[in-house]
Amino acid sequence: MLDSKTSPLAGCTVFVDVRSNDGKANYTQSVCEQLEILGAATSHGLDEKCTQVVFKNGKQNTLIRAKRLEVPIVNVLWVEKCRETNSHCEESHFFLAEDDPPTTPLMIKKFRVCYFYE
Repeated sequence: MLDSKTSPLAGCTVFVDVRSNDGKANYTQSVCEQLEILGAATSHGLDEKCTQVVFKNGKQNTLIRAKRLEVPIVNVLWVEKCRETNSHCEESHFFLAEDDPPTTPLMIKKFRVCYFYE
């Protein structure tokens, strides 16, 4: 049996979509490792079993699906606060602000192909 002191997020199933500000680096795995240390289970897909979504600069589809499933969407600070206090912090203090624009571009920038002729 998991102890609530050593595993404050036991019983939570969390989907993580965390990327850098420029959207190039994916930090999902490192956040998942922190959540697993805290006792949470991490999910590779966003479904009805998820109890929270940790989101920062991720895919727009993640937000749309989480809102449709009515899963609380929190920012990365929630994970940090849970780690600092070694407790399950209230998600409502860490909800993703509605006016935060997603920074992930909807279209991937196309690269020009250059041909060099000799």
